[in-house]
Amino acid sequence: MDVLLSNCQMDGQNPVAQQWALWAVRAMTQGHAGIQAHIAGLAAQDAVASPELEAMGMQLRLDRGTGKMRLVQVAAGQAGAGAPGGA
Repeated sequence: MDVLLSNCQMDGQNPVAQQWALWAVRAMTQGHAGIQAHIAGLAAQDAVASPELEAMGMQLRLDRGTGKMRLVQVAAGQAGAGAPGGA
């Protein structure tokens, strides 16, 4: 299941892979409480740097207090300079 979940992100080289992975996750979780519980227990670990966001002066950060991702504006030249995943 974890391998399928890791393929649920956008891949510029193979954009259809994400759709197939999402379909497979849906098929595997229907009627399987154990797999659903496993997925429900997952938590974000960190934000991945995005050159596209950084080019716009933005950065995705994990708020460790809430466990949610936040989109923040960074000063010019500081994109990627902050602590990864910092709040």
